[in-house]
Amino acid sequence: MSNSPRERLKADFSASFQGDEDGQVRFGTLAIVKSVALDDLAQIHYRALQTLGVTAQVDFTPLHTGSADTLTELDLTFVPALKLSETAFARLRGPFPKVEKLRLVVDCLDTLSFLVAFPALKRLEVVVGRTGNSALAGKMAAPRLEELILQNGPVDIGALELPVTLRALRLCQGGLPAFPRLGKAPNLTELDLSDNALTNLEGVAQVPHLTSLVVRRNQLSSLVGVGLLKALRTLDVSKNPLGTLEGVEQCLKLRHLIAADTQLSVSPPLAGLVELQELDLASNKIKTLPSFAAFPALQTLAVFGNKLKEHEFLETLPANCWVRMKGTGVKTAAKKDIEKRLGKRLRLDM
Repeated sequence: MSNSPRERLKADFSASFQGDEDGQVRFGTLAIVKSVALDDLAQIHYRALQTLGVTAQVDFTPLHTGSADTLTELDLTFVPALKLSETAFARLRGPFPKVEKLRLVVDCLDTLSFLVAFPALKRLEVVVGRTGNSALAGKMAAPRLEELILQNGPVDIGALELPVTLRALRLCQGGLPAFPRLGKAPNLTELDLSDNALTNLEGVAQVPHLTSLVVRRNQLSSLVGVGLLKALRTLDVSKNPLGTLEGVEQCLKLRHLIAADTQLSVSPPLAGLVELQELDLASNKIKTLPSFAAFPALQTLAVFGNKLKEHEFLETLPANCWVRMKGTGVKTAAKKDIEKRLGKRLRLDM
C-alpha cells in the first residue's frame, strides 16, 4: 500500500467514515490534515469527499499547519452551500502563497475580496449555483491572474476592474442578453461567451486584440462587428440561427472557423482567408461548395449533415485534408468512385 500523503489522507478519510455512528463524517474542511504529514501536498480536490458522503464546512485554518506553503491547486467544487460574502472567509489566516489554480462552486457571488489570500493565482473558476443576477465591482486583487471562468449567473462584471494580466475570460451559461462590458482588458485575447442569450456582437470593439472568440449556443442573428477583430484566429459561432456568416471574410488571420448548425443554405464568404486550417460547416442546408484551391493550409473540412448535390470541390482540396462528409447524400456508386480517385490523396470520412 502506498504511503504517499494522498493515500494516507484517503485511508484516514475512509477509516473515519466507516467508524461514524450515523454514517456521516463532520469536520472542518480538511481538519484531518492535522493528523497526517502533508507538508508536500500540492493539490487538494474535494471530489473524493463527495463519494464518501462527507459534509464539509468552510474552514481553511487547518491548511496552515504546513500544506499552505506547498499547495498549488485548490478545488472546492463539492463543498456544499459555500457563500462568497465579505465574511465567508473570515477564518482564512494568511495567504496561500503558491496556489495558482482555484475552483469553487458557490450559492452566490457578490465579491471577490477573498482573492487577497491567493497572491499567485493564475486561474480562477467559479460556478454560481443560484440563478439570478450577480454584480461584481472594484479592483480584482489578483495581480497574476491569466484566466477567469464564471459560469451561471448571469454575472455583471461591467464595474469590475480586470487585472491587466488577464488573457482568457469565460462567461458561460449565464443567460447574458448582450455583449458584456469589459472595461480595460489590454491583454485579453481569448473570450468565451457560450450558452448565453446574445443576439448580436455589439460591443466586440472593446476587445480588438482577440485571437479567439467562442459564442456557440446563443441567439445570434448577425455577425456585424466581427470584422473589427483583425487578429482573430479562432471563431466558433456554432448553434446560432445566423443564416449567413457575412463579415468573417474581413478576419484575414482566421485559422479555425466553426459554424456548424447555423442555418446556412449557401457556403460562407471565404475569399481572402488563406490561412484557414479548419472549416466546420456541418449540419446546415448547403448544397454546393466552392473551390478550395486558394486554401493551401486547410487541414480539416466538416460538411456532414448537408445534402450536397455535387462533389467537385473535393478535387481542389489540399493533400491530406481530412474531409468529414457522412450523411451528405453520396450514393454508393459515387462514393466508390470518389474513394478510388481521391482516397490516397485525401483522408475521407464518408
